[in-house]
Order: sequence, then structure tokens, then C-alpha cells
Amino acid sequence: VMLRAEMVEGQCLIVSVSRDTTHARAREQRLQMLDAVLNDSPDSMVVIDPQALEFLEINNAAASLHGHSREDLLRRGLDSQREELGLWSREDLRGRYRSLIDNYPLTTSERFPWPGGRTIESRRRAVRLEDQWLIVSVLRDVTDRRAAERKIQQLYAAVNQAPDAIMIVDPVRLAFIDVNEGCARMFGLSRPALLRLGLRGLQGMGAIDPEHVLRERYEALIARHPQAQTETGELRVPGRPVAM
Repeated sequence: VMLRAEMVEGQCLIVSVSRDTTHARAREQRLQMLDAVLNDSPDSMVVIDPQALEFLEINNAAASLHGHSREDLLRRGLDSQREELGLWSREDLRGRYRSLIDNYPLTTSERFPWPGGRTIESRRRAVRLEDQWLIVSVLRDVTDRRAAERKIQQLYAAVNQAPDAIMIVDPVRLAFIDVNEGCARMFGLSRPALLRLGLRGLQGMGAIDPEHVLRERYEALIARHPQAQTETGELRVPGRPVAM
């Protein structure tokens, strides 16, 4: 409510102007909530103007990732970050952002090197705010994840190249999680065919022990973890001689 005194023909009158600010207050509260969520996020988040190629908002995690204060990073701008990383030209960024807008609500993801030997994953998407397009970019440090992925790939390659037959089994479902090429050769099948057949298929062929025997064996192994157990038995594959 705005009050003002006015003189009309020698008489003092009070003019009261009222305005419904319910929607404005609700919008302000939403913006405050969004700002709190943005700054409490552990991931680095930046909001970019795709036309001016400028930061509009940066959260605290993004400032920490860049090694600057939030105010300093906003002052330095997107061009400073682009030049430090040496990855994209301005036209390249314009093209990427234009593609996101054209393909809304598509989200794109890519990984790129970051100073200090780190690897960053960026997920970007376009958002429409009233009559303006914005780009929201979420950055996550995936250095440890990438190292773990490489280790898994190396382990997977080593398992597949091993001359021994190796199978990984879910003891509850009695199902293969994976088998290596050596295991497939032992049963005279391709690896995809053996995975499709599964443990129960091998049991149906009479190639391995029945279900109750396998369950007892697996339960005993779990109880003795981490100790291993060695057994000697016959491999019975129909159409092939018995192997020890």
C-alpha cells in the first residue's frame, strides 16, 4: 500500500494505492529457493547467456573448481575460462549452445581435461526462462571414476585372455554374471551362446551338478569368505568325452 497526501481545492485528501504482490512475492521466494539449491549443490553449476557468451550465475562449487571466488569468476567471465582450458573457440561454443536450443530438451554430456591432471564431465541443456534461452552446465570431477573404469577395463581384458575357464555367478539366482572366453571354449560354445544358455541350461544338459549341490557349495564358500576352495571333478558335456 502506498499513501500520499494531495491538496484538492484547498482540501487535504489521502490517496491510497494498493497493489497485489502475491505473485511477485511467490516468484521471489521461488528464486530464493533456487538460489539456495544451486549453491548447496556439490556439483559445479553455471548458467550461461548463449547470446552474450557470459556467465549469469555460478554456484560455490563451480567457483571452488575454478580456483576463484564466485565474484572474481563472474568478473573474469566465460572467455577467461575458455582461454584457460584452451578447448573451444567462441564460434564453437555458439554452435554447441545453438544445437542445444534447437534440440531442446536434449541434454548433452562430454568429458574433457582440466588443469591439475583432472577429468571433468560436463552435462549441458538449454532452458527457457520467460522470453530468454539459457544454458545450464553441470560440471563434475570424474577423475577417480575414470581411473576406476580403466582399472575395470584392464581387469576385464586380463580375465578374457586368461587360459583358465573363469565364470562369475550370482549365487542367489544361480545365473551367470559373466564368463570368459576360456570358459566358453571349455564347454565348446561361443561366449554369447554360453551366457544365453546360463547355469540352468548347463544343468539341463547334465554338464554340471544339480541345483541343490551348487547351492550347498556356494553357501559354504560364502561362509568361509575370504578363503578359497579347490575341487577336482568331471566336466560332462554331451557329445564330448568326459574331461577331468
